[in-house]
Amino acid sequence: MDAWEKVRRLRRKAERGDADAQFNLGVLFAIGTEVPLDFRKAFKWVSLAAKQGHWGAQFNLGLMYAKGDGTVQDFEEAARWYRKSAEQGVKKAIFNLARMYEKGQGVPVSPEKAREWYLEAAVDGHARSQSNLGAMYELGSGGSRDLRKAFYWYRASAEQGHPEAIYNLGAMYCHGRYVAQDIPRAISYLETAAQLGLPAAKELLKQMD
Repeated sequence: MDAWEKVRRLRRKAERGDADAQFNLGVLFAIGTEVPLDFRKAFKWVSLAAKQGHWGAQFNLGLMYAKGDGTVQDFEEAARWYRKSAEQGVKKAIFNLARMYEKGQGVPVSPEKAREWYLEAAVDGHARSQSNLGAMYELGSGGSRDLRKAFYWYRASAEQGHPEAIYNLGAMYCHGRYVAQDIPRAISYLETAAQLGLPAAKELLKQMD
């Protein structure tokens, strides 16, 4: 089956109301494979799938509203669709919604709600949520300061290779926060973070030199 025939069949299914087909057709228009790039058409098809409860479409619709792809940028709508996807357990949506509460984009700023959402994704293994949750515990943002929990979540995220978590572990060992100061271990973590392209790690290594 050639690409044109594949798209034609997908469009037929989408026009009959098949949510998966609507979502997949929207993705094709959004990335410009097998059809010309067209964010307006992508938005149309992704919207139709999202309104039928398709979790992937709900997440992508949130992204499109957040970026203004195919529609006017609208952070409130982005947050609304992220929430719908998050309520279906989509970790990327949970993370994005947490960040919106942390920044006050499309929702009232609420470090407490940000921490709650980060925790939900973190316990499900989402590395970026684990790292951000660790930072919130370290700073006492959205609740009490807890260096033990900060260290726990940084380590969980670092084990998945997240650069910022690796850096923050290195910083904790460097300064002796919660853990005993351990310069060789600090350098090991910081060098890894630096190799992953984190400027803050390179800067701290210079200060330690």
